Amino acid sequence: MTTHAFMVEAIKRATEQQSMRHSFIKDAIESRKSTIKTGKVIQLGDAFERLRSQITSKKTPKVKQG
Repeated sequence: MTTHAFMVEAIKRATEQQSMRHSFIKDAIESRKSTIKTGKVIQLGDAFERLRSQITSKKTPKVKQG
């Protein structure tokens, strides 16, 4: 790999990472606003249970909002 190709790839990766960070922060802000507006939350234990079920391809339990 040439020095130029290396630099181009490094810039590309940095740009992609910055874009992902921006998207993550935007989603977090929107989620926070929605939570404040609706008051709907999911208990951490329930969220982990749902995630575990999805990972193991078991039937996903319905999440209780409270």
